[in-house]
Amino acid sequence: RRMCNNGTDDILLNKVYPRVSPSEDYFKRTMLGLQPDSSWSNMGGLKWDLVLCLAAAWTIVSLALVKGVQSSGKVVYFTALFPYLVLVILLIRGVTLDGAYEGIIFYIYPTADKISKLQSIEVWAAAATQIFYSLGTSFGGLLTMASYNRFNNNCFRDSILIAFINCATSIFA
Repeated sequence: RRMCNNGTDDILLNKVYPRVSPSEDYFKRTMLGLQPDSSWSNMGGLKWDLVLCLAAAWTIVSLALVKGVQSSGKVVYFTALFPYLVLVILLIRGVTLDGAYEGIIFYIYPTADKISKLQSIEVWAAAATQIFYSLGTSFGGLLTMASYNRFNNNCFRDSILIAFINCATSIFA
């Protein structure tokens, strides 16, 4: 607990400066352009870069769906494989940096400190949150595409396969 002395009293530092995570700060200030005094009455205008990105994304989705399932299959090949290409490029870049070997050893080599952290509920909560976020983003698309499966398709096998691929991708990333 960090304290701040104002001359007469010790005050918790969180009371003086409220803590905000870096991701929340980036989202609120950079992406949304919100100021500390923003409220529902002075939310601000549209951020045109975000509006154009959203319009482009929905245009691409609409064009892919206009032609039906046959063309969306081609789109799925690109959208499923392109992130792995980017991950491989980032892996190659990361391996060529100074200290990469030490970082990889630190990542894969278990220590007593790392193993003892597995008893903490916060670690498991963070892991579950990551899995739910990574699987949740594609849940609607998975249901939509699953409706085109054969009647006797083994959905249990597919769901287990997707979960394992998701976990392997998280480890690879």
